[in-house]
Amino acid sequence: MSLDVNESFAAQRSDQLQAARNWEEELQRRLEAGTVKRLSDGRYRVLSGWDDGEILSPTGVPEHGLDVSLGRAALYSAVPAWHSLGSVIPGGTSDIDTVLDLGGIDFEVETTPALYAWKGATRVDPDVRHTVRTDTGASLGAVRQGYEIIQNRRAFEFLQELVNDDQVIWESAGALRGGKRAFVAMRLPQHVTIDPNGINDRIVPFIVAINSHDGRSSFQVVTTPWRPVCGNTERLAVEHALTRWTVRHTRRATDHIKAARRTLGLSIKYYDRWTDGRRVGACPNRCRHR
Repeated sequence: MSLDVNESFAAQRSDQLQAARNWEEELQRRLEAGTVKRLSDGRYRVLSGWDDGEILSPTGVPEHGLDVSLGRAALYSAVPAWHSLGSVIPGGTSDIDTVLDLGGIDFEVETTPALYAWKGATRVDPDVRHTVRTDTGASLGAVRQGYEIIQNRRAFEFLQELVNDDQVIWESAGALRGGKRAFVAMRLPQHVTIDPNGINDRIVPFIVAINSHDGRSSFQVVTTPWRPVCGNTERLAVEHALTRWTVRHTRRATDHIKAARRTLGLSIKYYDRWTDGRRVGACPNRCRHR
């Protein structure tokens, strides 16, 4: 019997949202049990369960962490998310442009000089630049010279190249923290397998690419049982990764397809098509070509 941790998580989250109606009583119980901790700003941190480490609002509602700078939650998913936000295409789609748009990550990022005021004058820091969204002009982070931007679209293309398939079904995509982080997930196609070293075949695997624009983390791809649809499940996808490949934001960072496949333990059945092609007109008696 297959175990889909996403269904388990969604079911638990539904129960939590229902419990929020009686939050005061629930809060006291969880505080006494040591499963939540009160923070100085009035919010709470969860200390156990699927959502260990998640932040709850003062009213007990889980914080999804999705970017809402354009007036809607930046999320696309092939199945409804626990928070009922974002755009859903049942069964998913293979169209990158659609997912970029619905996931709220069709923006690009560029760098601008870092300015600072000094004695009434504006100066430029020669060693630092700011990453900026081209659609909203929002600053996403400060980066050093030599930092290479990996555009969100490239994350999709990288996963397509990784599994050698232009028609993959995208499971989810979205932006967090105002666009500072973006994620895209796909279910493993049938012609791609994870090497069986320690991998439990009862786990439903996804390949997830996590891109950052704040200068604080690398571009990374993980195979994981988690389909990210919020800040918490994105974190769980990384923490519970079966295999992981990371690369710094440097020039040609996403050109290393072979290295990523090897590190992630992905095996692609190229020989299926090759064998089919060789059956027609194959040489009898195993003749040798020179």
